[in-house]
Amino acid sequence: MILPVLLVARVGTQGDAFVFAAWACWSVPLLIAELFIQGRKILAVRAI
Repeated sequence: MILPVLLVARVGTQGDAFVFAAWACWSVPLLIAELFIQGRKILAVRAI
């Protein structure tokens, strides 16, 4: 999903687009999961 957008937008070289897409395919879901986990902890403390 990310790679075609980067290629059409001509962001960096094709190699740069592949590297960014490979990096984003694991780091973005990891960041979202971390925000979800930490958000649940913050909301649990506020509920007490």
